[in-house]
Amino acid sequence: MENLYLNAQDFAARQAQPYDNVLGLVRFSDRPDPSPLHPDIPVLHVPAKPLDGGDEVYNIWRSADPPSYRRQDAISYSITESLLWGCLSLSETGGLTQTARFAYDEILKLLARQGMPHFYRIWHYIPDINQSENGTERYRLFNQGRQAALQGAGLLARHSAAASAVGIGGAALCMNFLAGKRPPLPIENPRQVSAYRYPPRYGASPPLFSRASLVRAEGQSTLFISGTASIAGHLSLHAGDVRAQTRETLANIGALLDEANRLVGGKRLKLADLEFKAYLRHVDDAALVADELRGLLDAAARVRMVQAAICRLELLVEIEAVARWDPADDTAL
Repeated sequence: MENLYLNAQDFAARQAQPYDNVLGLVRFSDRPDPSPLHPDIPVLHVPAKPLDGGDEVYNIWRSADPPSYRRQDAISYSITESLLWGCLSLSETGGLTQTARFAYDEILKLLARQGMPHFYRIWHYIPDINQSENGTERYRLFNQGRQAALQGAGLLARHSAAASAVGIGGAALCMNFLAGKRPPLPIENPRQVSAYRYPPRYGASPPLFSRASLVRAEGQSTLFISGTASIAGHLSLHAGDVRAQTRETLANIGALLDEANRLVGGKRLKLADLEFKAYLRHVDDAALVADELRGLLDAAARVRMVQAAICRLELLVEIEAVARWDPADDTAL
């Protein structure tokens, strides 16, 4: 399993080649959707502006084995012997809470039917995430719908998947997800309160996700690090200072790596082993964040940037990451 990012020019050149083993595509652009990219492969169009690589960036997910392409109602998905990759885009009907619950209910039914019951990673792109609706922030309304669906399915909070939730324009809730047969190992950050244990000040329904998850599939170990921000305990730090928030975020990712290394056993992950994606609230902060990352990471670090709102108004940057390696020495899975 792998994922790569291509700008529009490189993607256009690649379209002349076969889509061997492609699970799905995510297109990031604030420009209108192009004509259909492929008649079968699941494609999610996320209305968010890339801050590197031009006006369009394509995230391509590939598997080791050839997938089958299918559709169930609103969900386009691909499936192999051990993985299921899917996406959906839903206009809100009855409010965001109801839409989020419907989305999760449909996904959970699909995973159960296909024998892929375990979420590995979920991405949520939520319109107007920080806006208030009937006195409640929309991110909190989303969390209410997610919690209702997961609890209704009997899923425990401590088994929540690695996830990200950022704000976009447009009017549709966009999601893509990866699931499989084998349960992942959730990982929490000792520097932070687990999100599912946040106090009520952050909403009646806490955000149900793990800080990271360790997955073994297709003869490969993968560490998915959730969207991570400048939070210690449960408190946001460094309001208004995007450089300091970037440093704090990398400290949290470093703590997650330490915890993963403790659990994995043989493999010793380093920041240089990770591929990063950063979400920035403000376009003008891109150069500042890039400068901080250059000072904190290896010069060859792989970082993508996208403009998106973060789930708390005071947060300016959120960073997610992924690492892959040969599992021969792992003891955790």
